[in-house]
Amino acid sequence: MTRWIGAADMTRSSGAAGMTRLRGVLVLAGALALGACEDVTDPDSVRGTWELTAVDGDPLPAVMFDGETQFGHLVATALSGSLTLEEIDYTQRMAVDLVLDGTPLGDDQVVITGEYTVDGQLLSFEPDRTDYPDFTGTLQGGVLTTVEFDPEFGELSLRWER
Repeated sequence: MTRWIGAADMTRSSGAAGMTRLRGVLVLAGALALGACEDVTDPDSVRGTWELTAVDGDPLPAVMFDGETQFGHLVATALSGSLTLEEIDYTQRMAVDLVLDGTPLGDDQVVITGEYTVDGQLLSFEPDRTDYPDFTGTLQGGVLTTVEFDPEFGELSLRWER
């Protein structure tokens, strides 16, 4: 059994022992490089509840939409959110503060459910709502980022963390 302790011995050696040591260092370096590029996402590792931390790069509370609608000028601000991933089902909840033409309308609770799949670091979400299109997410370094198209607010990049 080989045990790696600390840094590799890089002292100059001659003969077969030196070549064996160099070969071992190169094999280790190659394995580490492959491991850094290889897809190691376990589908079970994404399960659980993720908390919304940012919208389009802005920390919460974050404005999701600020523009004209058929009803007037609307400002929608994400206050909080969670994304719960179970075996194949997901539930996304968001609390959104709405202000129409300067008049606060209060919080709106948005809940979207559906199914998802995991392929490496890519997640694909298929909402149950027919008026809400499919969207994708990527998992990188413990952060799940979804890019969603909301029929009312347009494209949103949502950052989820545990």
